[in-house]
Amino acid sequence: MNKIPISGRTVSGAPYFRFTDTFEVGADVWGALDPGIVDPGNVSKMCALYVIPSKSDVQWNADNSLAHLAILGGNAAVPKIKVQAGCINANKVLLWPGASQPGEYDIVADFGNNTPDAASFVSDAQYNTPLDIIDGYFIAGFRVVEDPGTLGDWAQVGQWFYNETTQGIATVVDEAGSYSTPGGFASVNVSVPRKANVFFPADAPGVTSPAQISGVSANYPLIVVIHGNGHNYTSYDFLLQHLARNGFIAASIHINSGMSGLGRANMLFEHLGILKPAFGSKLQNNIGLLGHSRGGEAVIKAARLNQQQGLGHGLNALMALAPTDQYGHETLVAPWATPHFVLYGSRDGDIKGDIYTPGYTTAQTGFALYDRSADASKQMLFVHRASHNGFINYNEDFSGEASTCISVADQQKVMLAYTNAFFRKELSADPRWEGMFSGDWVPPSVSVNGTLVQTQFRRAAASVIDDFQANATWTTSSSGGAVTSTGLPVTPAEGKLRDHPAASGIDPLSPHDSSGMRIRWDNIGDRIDWAIPAGQGNVSAADVLSIRLGQVAGSAINPANAAQNLRIALRDGAGNERAVRVGAFSTLPYPDVRPVSTRTKSALLTVRIPLSAWTIVCAGQPKVDLTNVVSVSLVLSETPAGEVCVDEIEFSA
Repeated sequence: MNKIPISGRTVSGAPYFRFTDTFEVGADVWGALDPGIVDPGNVSKMCALYVIPSKSDVQWNADNSLAHLAILGGNAAVPKIKVQAGCINANKVLLWPGASQPGEYDIVADFGNNTPDAASFVSDAQYNTPLDIIDGYFIAGFRVVEDPGTLGDWAQVGQWFYNETTQGIATVVDEAGSYSTPGGFASVNVSVPRKANVFFPADAPGVTSPAQISGVSANYPLIVVIHGNGHNYTSYDFLLQHLARNGFIAASIHINSGMSGLGRANMLFEHLGILKPAFGSKLQNNIGLLGHSRGGEAVIKAARLNQQQGLGHGLNALMALAPTDQYGHETLVAPWATPHFVLYGSRDGDIKGDIYTPGYTTAQTGFALYDRSADASKQMLFVHRASHNGFINYNEDFSGEASTCISVADQQKVMLAYTNAFFRKELSADPRWEGMFSGDWVPPSVSVNGTLVQTQFRRAAASVIDDFQANATWTTSSSGGAVTSTGLPVTPAEGKLRDHPAASGIDPLSPHDSSGMRIRWDNIGDRIDWAIPAGQGNVSAADVLSIRLGQVAGSAINPANAAQNLRIALRDGAGNERAVRVGAFSTLPYPDVRPVSTRTKSALLTVRIPLSAWTIVCAGQPKVDLTNVVSVSLVLSETPAGEVCVDEIEFSA
């Protein structure tokens, strides 16, 4: 079978194309034939590119006919190209402008009467092996997905409210205040009324009892919201209703003002003891937690306590909204590692980025929680000009910045889209929106407003070239290879990105709890190279090269208010090197400069470049042998000068 990737997005400049299989509604779907992977017999031949509803292998065996989508004009409008040998740029075509019809699709390159002559070419409108090429067959070639911020599978939502009148008052153990050493707290007992708002899928309007939950599905995952200090559990109703329309039982629980992280986690367990019997067999032991502010730290604490105490709750996804980091360096690692999502605004007026708890050495924000998380997939969204409470109800004015924030309505759109996508991905095993977290695309409800977001994303398993965590010197990577530089005006600085109070770290405005490297250049052509040790150069099983990069805030050498750019080069053992522009796949934005300059953040983002970017046939570009890569390099050729921090250079899925 002649099966290769065809669908993707166009890229400005080499490698000209990025293969991908997921497109948001409204995105342009392109197709391209890489002459480096098509059968040599197809090169220089004409073909017609059909887009059809996806068919299974059984359906293909029963019917191999091709019917180009009616919305694209049917078979009379099928685009035709001649496969060129020299460059993929000559073989790409816009197949579906502004794709508007959600669903799964296949692409077939029909070579018809197998001729190089455009005038005599005739498509036979059939998929015939081995001549024709398919992107699909066993699984769909590509999908067009709805915006998770506006998606709703249920038109009706039920609601159930309970309080201490029926559920009584709980007494739980809490921490007496913030502290840095794990376990180093004084405990207090707190009495808390058990009250919550609960929403769930329904089949009719006016439903108010868990017994009336929709019969469409046998059972449903549960999401519980734990609010922050001074917040109200009823403020999240708009979000709970959206989650209920997407197939979740969604609850927000009351927490007393002033409570710390442990008390919040213990109140969660109290409410699970109410929710589980109330919904019975209709509630899966498949639970997601969303914590806001102190609640964002509490959800990590809950995962640890659940595992250590053998409570048996299926806590399978954790989301931290503008979380604190002040209760004992809580860390999400095995054996309680859980998929984790952090959402945080650059103009948070409460969790500002200060270091206020004795014993902490890095900014106490969600960045630190993300950095310390390991052993499960993790993702973070840093939203420019978003605030602490604006994702829910209002822009706080702790630092006189409320008027500079994006609107609450725009922040709520971020909240609806990314919360729904994350929990559908992790609790419903629905991968359609993973590209939102890996930085591939932004949902239309968010992008239409011009909201600027930075993503971080990391899978649990990766082949690390340099994570900078324990290197004795910058000239040796964590994988044991040599690191060298050419032309840099100053020696790269390596170490803790921020370290207080013993030292400032290599970047005093970094919000990260990690080590990295700070690099400055002042001439096009400067570079820094990481040699890959012998035996580690076969990276062909990986999908992407992943690296965390970010502009250094306050650096006078970075162009003011402008995105930064550079190239990443791979070289193989035969000396073939290709340098790919970061800007073709991601944007390194200028830091959001806050009125209080010390709260501006040198925030890293994750750049993930498909390894096909180094193998796609491009005119004048050597192809890199991914089974024998000998070096990874940052080639500083796109701007005359700049300063960035770097972390986590790795090959990953």
